[in-house]
Amino acid sequence: MPTKKNTKEQEIAKEYKKILEIFKSKEDEFLKLNDELFKRAAFMAITLKEMEGIINREGTVRQGTNGNGFTTYSEHPAQKSYNTMMKNYSGVMSKLNSFVDSSNKTDSGDEFDEF
Repeated sequence: MPTKKNTKEQEIAKEYKKILEIFKSKEDEFLKLNDELFKRAAFMAITLKEMEGIINREGTVRQGTNGNGFTTYSEHPAQKSYNTMMKNYSGVMSKLNSFVDSSNKTDSGDEFDEF
């Protein structure tokens, strides 16, 4: 979660730089094509940290009263948003990870192909 000294934008920028560092060996065209994806992944990572702080402080369930005066319990709105964003973030990171994995494989590494 961003500290008082670091704004959310600064935290996102740091996360973005970390992601770029992973892909620094990729071609410029690849980096340009995926730049927005890198930015979105950085944004989601920092926003998830923020939501984790809210959930840790306020809990995952909220207590309320319905129109009939009965006590009800519902999932915290931050928990719902967190779950959705976490699913999307996992998908983005999985896609980015596949780019890293594909660059580590070599075409001539298969003994069957050499045969």
